[in-house]
Amino acid sequence: MLLRDGTKYDLPSVTDYTPVEGRADGRFTARVDLAATLLALLHDDSHHRTTVSVITTAAKPTLLQWMRREALAKR
Repeated sequence: MLLRDGTKYDLPSVTDYTPVEGRADGRFTARVDLAATLLALLHDDSHHRTTVSVITTAAKPTLLQWMRREALAKR
């Protein structure tokens, strides 16, 4: 399984994300949704040897909002 995701951003909790087979380029993915998908796929071998994309469907930032958050984030 190869896990692909779009541009990542922070959210406080897991949302109603959508894992899809194949590529979903140009999509935003919350880091918590990516982590939840990784944990869920540990117990699910139906995606063996496939590419999985994670799409966050709620609370998506605009590109400008994302750039501002990432630039001002304390790491």
